Amino acid sequence: MKIYASLAALTGLASAIDVNLRRGPHADERFLDVEPLDLDDLSSDSSLSMASSAKGGESKSSEQGSKGSKTKSAKTTELDAVVVGSGLAGLIAARDMEAAGLEVQVLEAQDYVGGRMVRKELSPTQSVDFGGQWVGRTHSLLQELTDELNLTRFPAPSTSPSTTFIEGGVAGNFSTIFAIPGFNVPGFISDGQACRGAFQAVFDMIPPDTYPFEEAIAENETLRELDGITVAAFVDGIDFETDLGRVFCTGAAGYGNSRTAGPYPGEPETEYPEEQLIEGAAGQIPPILAGKLSRPVRLSDPVTRISQMLVGDEIQATVHTQAGKKYMAKNVVVATSPYISGLISYDPPVSWERHQLNQHKPMGTVAKILLQYEERFWGMNDGGLLTGIEDGMLSICIDATDQRSERGIYVCLITGKQYDQFVKSGETNEERIDAVLNELSRTLGQEALSPLTVDIGNWPVNPFVQGSYSSYWPPLAWTRFGSALLRPEGVIQWCSTEHALKWHGYFEGAIESGMRAAKDVIEGNIGELKEPEPHITLDI
Repeated sequence: MKIYASLAALTGLASAIDVNLRRGPHADERFLDVEPLDLDDLSSDSSLSMASSAKGGESKSSEQGSKGSKTKSAKTTELDAVVVGSGLAGLIAARDMEAAGLEVQVLEAQDYVGGRMVRKELSPTQSVDFGGQWVGRTHSLLQELTDELNLTRFPAPSTSPSTTFIEGGVAGNFSTIFAIPGFNVPGFISDGQACRGAFQAVFDMIPPDTYPFEEAIAENETLRELDGITVAAFVDGIDFETDLGRVFCTGAAGYGNSRTAGPYPGEPETEYPEEQLIEGAAGQIPPILAGKLSRPVRLSDPVTRISQMLVGDEIQATVHTQAGKKYMAKNVVVATSPYISGLISYDPPVSWERHQLNQHKPMGTVAKILLQYEERFWGMNDGGLLTGIEDGMLSICIDATDQRSERGIYVCLITGKQYDQFVKSGETNEERIDAVLNELSRTLGQEALSPLTVDIGNWPVNPFVQGSYSSYWPPLAWTRFGSALLRPEGVIQWCSTEHALKWHGYFEGAIESGMRAAKDVIEGNIGELKEPEPHITLDI
């Protein structure tokens, strides 16, 4: 099975994506279970009041923003900048631009703030994240943000040294693996060294903090050659002494395994990217950031078209929404994944390179299962990390219990072709969850069959995400179209975790990209507005 990601594109593959499901005979089929807005709460200008929400103590203004008008309106608003998307990257961009004195409006297609960074509160001491959830040891931007917002971080239970892996229906544990009779300890260790050395040689070719890197490619054609092969093909070229070494090299490289088609972002595990969690979950951050903006986020009104035109020596942009609203702005920040940005119509069209990039950086396929149990029956040091190497539909399972909670939270990611297996495991979500619990019970025991609550993040069915929480580069896409990733198109800037210079697929990458986009707007770094080339020439 190939891992469909180019080797040189080590900034990341596609990762998990999420939605909510209540366990029961009438399980919610929506892709995300978020309470709808009450129209009675809307003021005359369609912005939410600042009244405190009954849930979580957060204001409805910060938690939900404001609903888009359901009527066709020709009203036009002039702004310094419009941000398309209220995920972490978009909110950071809006925050920084407002801090520089710009008038900014954030638009959101969905009926809640946060994009893929959204939570559910289970109790005052336990919330769960449908999207990402971790804070890494070297994630300085995210750490600064949580400190600024007075949020508490704590060591993630999944950092336990106890890791269970499953292959061929047999469960093994790192704490006991070396005691297996006949296990080739020296061979396994040397395999690890060979794996790390091979990948490090590639990392060393890539200049730090530059993206894309045309000059480096011009000087080192090996990078283009590497970008033309899959990670699986690269791993096959390493001389291993043990089969187990090969299996773990594929996973340790940051790309998952042959069965999951590489869902995990290709970032260094030596920097402990999943070291901490946040009390109350990471999903509380977007509503807090939104609540600090001067203008409420406009919800439930997807952007359908962005037009640009020269007015004198300056470019004027107009953002059109599904509800018929128009926002005139000097700048636009599209804070979505490249693929989703490609669903917007542009007039004039963006460059052919940007069109191709949007098509060649697809989203991954991942669901996230969130299980709440009466207690952490798997123990404080056992079940910290469960990874299915070649068997079943569960790619990886992790203890994500809040340090304040007396109950237990177990999170399972279902990725790549394992997601296909999950969907086919039953006709209803109830049947699929039963299949998940039955599989989990074979490792954790019968107690796994009786969770108190079950929630599922099913991002592939979300029309405004259509995949997992990050994207990936197929072979040759990076070196062919990567130059368009960060390049502005007129006054349009791009940001999201998929546009990050580092930590692609993580919150840290989203923050970095949002800050970069805001900086480009503030400093006036815009692109050229070109006349579209004719796609057909009948007479030359």
